[in-house]
Amino acid sequence: AGVVAMVYAFKALQHLGLQPASEVQFHTVIEEECTGNGALDIIQRGYRADACIIPEPLPFIMTAQVGVVWLHIETTGKPAHVWDTSAGINAIEGSMKLYEAMKALVETWNAPEVRHPMYTGMSHPININLGRIEGGEWGSTVPSRCTMIVRVGFFPDEKVANVQSKLEDFIHTTSKEIGITCQVSYGGFVADGCKLDPDSELVRSLAAAYQNAHVDVEGVPVHPA
Repeated sequence: AGVVAMVYAFKALQHLGLQPASEVQFHTVIEEECTGNGALDIIQRGYRADACIIPEPLPFIMTAQVGVVWLHIETTGKPAHVWDTSAGINAIEGSMKLYEAMKALVETWNAPEVRHPMYTGMSHPININLGRIEGGEWGSTVPSRCTMIVRVGFFPDEKVANVQSKLEDFIHTTSKEIGITCQVSYGGFVADGCKLDPDSELVRSLAAAYQNAHVDVEGVPVHPA
């Protein structure tokens, strides 16, 4: 939707006989949600601009973006035959207990007293997601292994390394309490957050353009939520 919107917006300006005052670049990138390699490739190829607009289909201008860490958590339990499950340690059940504890940790990051000021109006800006889980050997054995891929967000002022350290310490302590062994690695999307001055020329220009267009189309000005 965003790609179509930006292309047709540019074509509409051309149709009106307007030309940009400087070069306009259009970039469509791959792996936006999983690595960021598409955007990285653009930078490595030497493309630069005074401003960048990412046309997400949102009803407002977003001036901050959370950071993201993808974790691969390898859990080891203790296998046992189903006739004596108490002799084993279920790696899948242990992984689920660990994930529930991680969800509780992330809830503390959403607390109003520690929330980033640019996210005060959002009910739940920091989220954790268990995107994939795989484990076990077969139905009649207490599973000895389990793998989770988990995505965790964090506020713009924090750095990836600091968040990774917090998560690793938490996972290490919690897994010992549960009775499982965990190894943490990283793959996929790992990036710091970012923020843009709401009073910057780019934001003010975009806001004014949207306000004017809304009046022309709807006949009324935009009212802040």
